Amino acid sequence: MTGELDASGSTHLLDGRIIKIFDNAIDNDQIERIYNALSIASFAFNHSSTDETVDFREWSAELSPIDFVTIDLGRLSMKCATDHAKCLCTCTSVFSSASSYGDNAFVHQDSSHGSSRISVLYYANPHWELEWAGETIFFSGNDARIAISPKPGRIVVFSGDVRHRAGIPSRHCPGVRLVISARFKPNKLM
Repeated sequence: MTGELDASGSTHLLDGRIIKIFDNAIDNDQIERIYNALSIASFAFNHSSTDETVDFREWSAELSPIDFVTIDLGRLSMKCATDHAKCLCTCTSVFSSASSYGDNAFVHQDSSHGSSRISVLYYANPHWELEWAGETIFFSGNDARIAISPKPGRIVVFSGDVRHRAGIPSRHCPGVRLVISARFKPNKLM
């Protein structure tokens, strides 16, 4: 870790919801360690974005929320969620997804509309080329409004009820797009 999170990050506003992007919060050694750990994780073809898309499975590896918050990335994710919610948060679920050219992705919400839950994405590839695509797309209604590139070490924080879709890598991408998704539930006001 670099030890400090740039509190400003970059901010996007979508339908009154804040989407915050933090770059350079994780040093290159930590980026490599996280990638190497995910490279040997037990991925299973059992995740679906929504109840309506269960016939279109995605590769994922479940991670323990209790263990996640004890590592640097987990603590940093919790700080991002807590700052976003303006109250203490509890990590309720964590998983990593792996997608490659030809996979499916669907527009979804991580929590119901009006929920106070927070989602944190961490892009886990140590290298990513622009031509490989894989941007996370955020929607206003049925209109794609914000695209966020899967830059190595990037963290994105947003309200779980914001509609979004994981980007699928292009045919030029030689590997998989790895993302860690952590979900947080606000506790009580600080």
